[in-house]
Amino acid sequence: FTSDLEMLKILQTLTQKKNVEADPKVWEQSILGVNNIMKNVFALEEKKEEEENKSQLIDDIELANTNIFSQEDFILYRAIFNFYLKKYSEALEDFQEAYMLMNSNKSFMKDSEDLGAGQSVDSELSDIGLCSLNKYEYMFNSMLCHMFLGEMEKAYTLSTNIIENARSEYVNKMWLIRGTLAKSLGRKEESIKDFEAATQHDSSVARAFLEKNEKVEIEVFPEQARLCANFPYIKLAMPSLPALLLKPSFSIPFVKPPGIIPYVDKSILNEFTYKAINCKPEAPWIKRCEYGIKFTDEIRSTIDSV
Repeated sequence: FTSDLEMLKILQTLTQKKNVEADPKVWEQSILGVNNIMKNVFALEEKKEEEENKSQLIDDIELANTNIFSQEDFILYRAIFNFYLKKYSEALEDFQEAYMLMNSNKSFMKDSEDLGAGQSVDSELSDIGLCSLNKYEYMFNSMLCHMFLGEMEKAYTLSTNIIENARSEYVNKMWLIRGTLAKSLGRKEESIKDFEAATQHDSSVARAFLEKNEKVEIEVFPEQARLCANFPYIKLAMPSLPALLLKPSFSIPFVKPPGIIPYVDKSILNEFTYKAINCKPEAPWIKRCEYGIKFTDEIRSTIDSV
């Protein structure tokens, strides 16, 4: 589990450092760290043919696959680090790759016998807050990249997709974001409707933004006890509007509990033979003596009554 420890060390450094958003070297070092982890962990399979002890190598690969962090998690965190480095195009590519890998793993789990009764990889419980990234967070993070790249039309499309498909409690503050996007695109009527919806669903934030011209923090998905809560907001200036403070949404991956069905190597049954067991037919309290055996040292004479 060396890769887990290295990844946790990187995340710990970022969450404990003050004014981390103003220090690009920290993010660059973090990206290098993630790339080194991926190189060391996932290069094992490529070296399979070169290793003499292939059985040990297979064990190492299986161990890598049972770690807390998977390949998609490393790519996701690299996307986060690129985002804070203002490399939004690279971040967008990493978000897409991480999400595609997560989807492929979910498809594998659907067909796997390891998925217990009553569990679903598509449930809201597993998709919101219990994994490192879900499809709506992927859309939201991609939308942020497009916004910072100035690609407002693409960002508007993604914001609409989130509003129309995600659960209502996760999109209350999306109305304010889509309203600003609509206004930046010159869609006055749409922006007015979205601002009215924002005031209805999240009045305190919407009024501070629209009436008091104050910059506001937008927390679309819950951050409590999640990794993204320890990362800073980034200021996004919008024309003729106050600034929005935004940040990507993500978390630590959900650790799958171990299976309750024990696994027994059937080859061990070959060791259970009659020669492997010492033959002791006599009970331990039987004692041998010169005239045979005796069952006890306390022999008492009794007279049977007639």
